[in-house]
Amino acid sequence: MAKKQYKIWLKNLAPGTQYYWGEGTMYAVGNNLLEYFNQICAKTPQFDAQADFFWDVDASQVQSHELLVYVLPSSRQSIVAGKTSDPLGPTGSTFPAATGVISEIYLDVMQGDADFARLVANAIFHEWMHNKLDAYTAGGPLNDVHLQGGGGLATGGKIKSSDRPNARNIALMAQFLARTHPQYTADVSKVSPYP
Repeated sequence: MAKKQYKIWLKNLAPGTQYYWGEGTMYAVGNNLLEYFNQICAKTPQFDAQADFFWDVDASQVQSHELLVYVLPSSRQSIVAGKTSDPLGPTGSTFPAATGVISEIYLDVMQGDADFARLVANAIFHEWMHNKLDAYTAGGPLNDVHLQGGGGLATGGKIKSSDRPNARNIALMAQFLARTHPQYTADVSKVSPYP
């Protein structure tokens, strides 16, 4: 049976900024995530060792084993906050809504970092660890990524641009990468309304 390519989906709902957010930074974020996901995919029997990322999201193309994140200007535009009264995370949040798991990150709290694109990728990866490993209403592989994810980018608290996924993070994601659950795609057709 032929291996298939693993696709990661990124939906931008943040406006461009002169110094931090634009096509170049978005491309760097995607490549940083590929660095992580290529390591993960290489440890799976189902997926090619080369993953791919897409900023142009079509809800009909997002498969139930793949991951989607919403990139927001700040937590004030949170999609998760409209679904739960639980507190939001400092750089992002993940929540199992009725129609799919929502993962989102907030750019404003990360601006100013010398390696902004890496920090954004790290925040996304952290939320995707929640998405795959503990964001389930009926229970997931882990009860709490922060406590059982092996440190590295699973650690709760302040994520840094110098952090990288460690061997345990990679192994856990590889073990459950093919796990199927829908992603929340209701907002992928939105165009950034923020000036």
